[in-house]
Amino acid sequence: RHLSNSAGVFACPEAHLDAVRPGLSLYGVSPFADEREAVSALEPVLSVSAKILTVRRIPKGGTISYGRTYTAKRDMLAAVLATGYADGYPRALSNQSEVIVRGQKVPITGRVCMDLTMADVTDVPDVSANDKAVLLGSGGDQSITAWELAKKAGTIPYEILTSMGTRAQKVYQ
Repeated sequence: RHLSNSAGVFACPEAHLDAVRPGLSLYGVSPFADEREAVSALEPVLSVSAKILTVRRIPKGGTISYGRTYTAKRDMLAAVLATGYADGYPRALSNQSEVIVRGQKVPITGRVCMDLTMADVTDVPDVSANDKAVLLGSGGDQSITAWELAKKAGTIPYEILTSMGTRAQKVYQ
């Protein structure tokens, strides 16, 4: 007999019965959206990153991606990332989220495509192809959490964690 999911494991010990079903907490993510209720003992154990395929110069006024949903406010550098919605990176994050490149958070620019996503790396020194962009996890002293992505995408962290990386190479450490 079991009733307790991750939230029940931490909030309702009387409901543990014979077994518990921790899901989200196995990834080190608190099941509670309210930071005041978050489980401080949990630490995220999953990160997802994508390789920068190329860096392109975009002139001020130039547009990026399908539907031209992003217009460059200045001359800029756009990194083309090897990830998209087919890899589980939500299309809802188009122009809404950030990635971490060389320890700096940089904005997603334009629509998330099936296989590619673009980010503004203008202010990242020495950025180049083959650098890594962290989609979920930590880089330097910056981090992007499953809760953060879920809120921006209008979903829940369970969906973020179970969707991302379906086609990706997995590295266990």
